[in-house]
Formats: sequence, structure tokens, C-alpha cells
Amino acid sequence: MDPVVAGENALGEYFLISLDKELYSAQAIMKTCYALTDDFYIHVTCTESNDRLAVYFYNKKNELTSSPAIATQLFMDLLLENQLRQIVHQQTNTIREEIVKKAFSPITSFVDKPASVETDEILNSSVH
Repeated sequence: MDPVVAGENALGEYFLISLDKELYSAQAIMKTCYALTDDFYIHVTCTESNDRLAVYFYNKKNELTSSPAIATQLFMDLLLENQLRQIVHQQTNTIREEIVKKAFSPITSFVDKPASVETDEILNSSVH
């Protein structure tokens, strides 16, 4: 199957990008699709063989103001960026959690201590 195909159906003119499900995560694909929703109506579906995803793009302005080639290039660049962000997130998750834990560790000493003032006293002092 060609990676980019143009056509027309009951919804109008479209072009579709065929993606290998093994290369890109559903999360990266959906984030990328969302980034282009200002310009396109987007429909994502599985192909008949179920090993690829077909991403259909319908122009919102009833004309292809940006060529399918330009939109495809933009989509693929964003898709690569989103996929790499996800990979980096997965690979650095443990380190990031440790950094956050260390950064907020001084605050936990305040949270763990019981309040020295009764809450009723606080409420009464603010009313009077």
C-alpha cells in the first residue's frame, strides 16, 4: 500500500496516510492528529489487514489550501517528534520521578508534621 493516497468519498476529497502500527504508538498518532485539527477533519481507522492505520485528512475549507505533500510532511515531522518524546519519557521516567521527589522532599517534612494550632481556633480568630 502506498503511504499517501488521495481520493474522494461521501465525505469529500481526502488524502490518507498509511502508518505501520509497529513503528508508531497510538498515543503519538493521536497527539499528532490533534495538532492538525485546525485545518483538517481527521479520521483514523485500521486497514483491512489490521497491521496498519489509515489516517484520513479532509480539508475544513472545502478546498485543499495546503497540498497533501506539505500536510503529509508536517504530519510526519510532528509524528516523529511525538514518538520520540514518548520514548524519551519512558526512558527517563525513573530519573524524573527521583528529581521531583528530591525537589519536593523539604516540603514533605512540613506535611508530615501535625498542625500545632487547632482548626477551630483559626476559624474563631478569623470571625472575631
